[in-house]
Amino acid sequence: MKNIKLSLLFFCGFIISKSQNTFAQNLQFNQAVFNTYGPGNADGNAATPMFTGTLVVGANQILKITGVRCTSINTVISGSTIPNYGSLSINDHLLYGYNVNDELWLPSGSYVIKGLEYTPTNQTNGAYRGLITGILYDIVP
Repeated sequence: MKNIKLSLLFFCGFIISKSQNTFAQNLQFNQAVFNTYGPGNADGNAATPMFTGTLVVGANQILKITGVRCTSINTVISGSTIPNYGSLSINDHLLYGYNVNDELWLPSGSYVIKGLEYTPTNQTNGAYRGLITGILYDIVP
């Protein structure tokens, strides 16, 4: 009786481990991502993108975004040249701030990147550039 229970337990464990391995997928490092977008000019209107670009994640890949930034290049506010910040959007989902605080994973697909003014005013003009950093992984069985 003890041998039958032990054999049954071993068999069930074997089936469960095989079924998990069948459905489990692993991520394998492909490359570090350092994509720049722009430059584009601010016009004081938050609804008008300063620049647009495309981010493509290939088939059987996934991108972990580690940082997002949109920074001015010689932006003039009220007559003095100071750095100013904008925001990036991915498929019209706005990413606030300078870095991604939560993990952001993008599956395979094509994404539209837009640079938007963070604090638009009629006194703001100049060029902005966007940056997305991340790690691209291949999905392997």
